[in-house]
Amino acid sequence: MLAEPEERLAKWRQRLLEALAPNTRLVVELIPELELIVGDQPEVAELPLQRHATDCTLC
Repeated sequence: MLAEPEERLAKWRQRLLEALAPNTRLVVELIPELELIVGDQPEVAELPLQRHATDCTLC
């Protein structure tokens, strides 16, 4: 994929960013090579403990 012309790579970058948002950073942490395509992503904000507990009980 990285050997593709920049125009095509830019289309893939945009599609991936749209599909993965707002969790792009989490996916990059699982698949580090993805950062070569989508670029550096901001850190994910941590949920307050109460919010995390509420989210988990809803699962």
